[in-house]
Amino acid sequence: MIVGKWVTCTITSGTTTTECDLGREYETVLVQLPSLTSGTVAVQGSKYSGDTAKDIYTYVPTTGAVIQMITAATTGNYLCVFPIGGFRFIKFVCGASQTSKTFYCCGVRS
Repeated sequence: MIVGKWVTCTITSGTTTTECDLGREYETVLVQLPSLTSGTVAVQGSKYSGDTAKDIYTYVPTTGAVIQMITAATTGNYLCVFPIGGFRFIKFVCGASQTSKTFYCCGVRS
C-alpha cells in the first residue's frame, strides 16, 4: 500500500474547496472532514491542475448501481474514505455554504 502525504484544501467562503494536489494519481483518498453546516459533501476530480472538476461516481458490482461519492455533513474530525479512481487533483463541494473550513486529505493506492 502506498500512502501519500497529508495536504489541505480550504473553503474561505462558499461551497467549494480549493483544488488539492495529492502529488500523484491515487485510487482512494482519506479525508478528515471539518465541522460542517448541514448538507452533504461530494468529492470531485480532474485530470489536470486547473481543469474543471467533475463529480466522481462509483459502480457497485453487487447491485449494479452507480452512486455519487458523497457523505453527510459532520460535527468535525470525521474520517472518510472516498474511492476516486485514479485522480490526482480533487475538490470537495458542500451542499451548504461554509466559512473558513479546512479539509485534510491523503491519497492511498495499492
